[in-house]
Amino acid sequence: MEINFIDTGVGISAQDLPHIFEKFYRTDQKVHTLQGTGIGLSLCKEIIETNGGSIAVESIVDKGSHFSVSLPMSD
Repeated sequence: MEINFIDTGVGISAQDLPHIFEKFYRTDQKVHTLQGTGIGLSLCKEIIETNGGSIAVESIVDKGSHFSVSLPMSD
């Protein structure tokens, strides 16, 4: 099963993209006004992978992001 999450937000830079699933990683805070701890995507990835799935992201700055979550189907 695949679930897609697509937004039209600020996007994620190519420089930040390889790191967004790391625990406590935050992008340049001067650019964003949202507060957080940087644990959300790391936690999502851990839960998804623990259940045999995967998560991928494509993003364009000033256009938005597309997250794809793939999970195995049970019998």
